[in-house]
Amino acid sequence: MLVVKNNQAGLKKAAAVLRAGGVALWPSDTTYILAGVFDNPAAIKKILQIKQRRSERFILIAASLAQVKKFFRFSAAQEQLAKKFWPGPLSIAIGSTFAVRVPADTAARDLAAAAGSPLIATSANRSGRPPRYSFNTASREFSRQKYQPDVALNAGQLPKVLPSTVVKVARGRVTVLRQGPIVIR
Repeated sequence: MLVVKNNQAGLKKAAAVLRAGGVALWPSDTTYILAGVFDNPAAIKKILQIKQRRSERFILIAASLAQVKKFFRFSAAQEQLAKKFWPGPLSIAIGSTFAVRVPADTAARDLAAAAGSPLIATSANRSGRPPRYSFNTASREFSRQKYQPDVALNAGQLPKVLPSTVVKVARGRVTVLRQGPIVIR
């Protein structure tokens, strides 16, 4: 696994790896994540292999609301929520496979911008294990297995926070699918 520096050169290298179907171990505003281009079958397959899971339901991170709207249709109610809570830990369901958010963390937003696409952003752990807030713990999680991230950014220890709140909007009504730090009333 190539560990890059938190600078333009490192970001450029990581984005190139992602565009080629690779996977990144990256910090976000919630936990360390495994990131890959959301519509790249090779990246999806590798993330599932790394996590040792089958479900293809993912949270996505994007650089901005504009990037989200470039790839997905948002209803007026979804856009209103996005404008109110982004950047931040609110994921808005889009279809049955993805929920998307714009994270508060600039390193995660910058990676999505450099990759030119929303990114899968699943917690950097094997299925059933707790989230990883330390780079060392996250990288060790995968060190002995066949499938590993291709590139990483070491941001040290992240603060322990709840995973994002996930909501679904149907017919203008908001339903909380997973409660996180943002409370929707």
